[in-house]
Amino acid sequence: MIVADTGAFIAGSLRGIYLQVYTSPGVVDEVRDRDSVRVLEELEASGKLIVMDPPQRVLEAARRIKTKGLSSVDLEVLALALYLRELGCNPIIATDDYALQEAASRLGVPFARIRYRGARRARL
Repeated sequence: MIVADTGAFIAGSLRGIYLQVYTSPGVVDEVRDRDSVRVLEELEASGKLIVMDPPQRVLEAARRIKTKGLSSVDLEVLALALYLRELGCNPIIATDDYALQEAASRLGVPFARIRYRGARRARL
């Protein structure tokens, strides 16, 4: 299962994916350009897109991560991945956002880079 940030929709990398894609309402709000909206709509029509808010307690835990540059939407994505992991799933965050990659790495949540090299491991 994939937890997608805005960049995954913008890059079009989710088009034709066979896995379930989770994302947050904040990501959906950020997806605005025609091609990205089309990717979102295709996933929704195929039943592969699930948009959900992470529980508040998990969002608060994600906020305690000391990684610079995390936006509120990045925190939603991170919290959603943590919540899915709590439920026994194995989520992978799809992102090119370096700060989100670093935070995920610190928490042991795997991530997949979309276009760019990105973080290899967390800086401590």
